[in-house]
Amino acid sequence: MPWEEIEALLLAVKTFCDIQPLTVTSHEKAVEIAKRFQLSFYDANIVASALLSGAEVLFSEDMHSGMLIDGIRIQNPF
Repeated sequence: MPWEEIEALLLAVKTFCDIQPLTVTSHEKAVEIAKRFQLSFYDANIVASALLSGAEVLFSEDMHSGMLIDGIRIQNPF
């Protein structure tokens, strides 16, 4: 993709999504989730950020669809 399209897409994401920073709290939550649910640390960071933002559903084609983690449901969008 050309940079202009990438920048437009990133602007849309920033406009419509609650962007969560990586913090000590999110890192600790990710470690806990990774250990409890045998997720990769990368996926656990995504789940932790979604939880901290108050999301109820997390769309992912890589994680187990239907899995419930601390009240957030993983759903495959496809």
